Amino acid sequence: MKIILPPELKSRKGIPFTNKHFRELEKAGRFPKRVRLVEGGLAYGYIEAEVDAWLEARAAKRETEAA
Repeated sequence: MKIILPPELKSRKGIPFTNKHFRELEKAGRFPKRVRLVEGGLAYGYIEAEVDAWLEARAAKRETEAA
């Protein structure tokens, strides 16, 4: 399992959302939930495979909407 940090969501995955927007999507169940890297700490990341699956689902939805 690989953890991707928030800045990498933009640089490596091309997702241009703000941290606030990511939190709002998470709370609404529309983006993978973050993983705390240190118990009681502030550092967090996302499971890369879950982010990739989210991106793939968005692309698939685009394809079905276009049809």
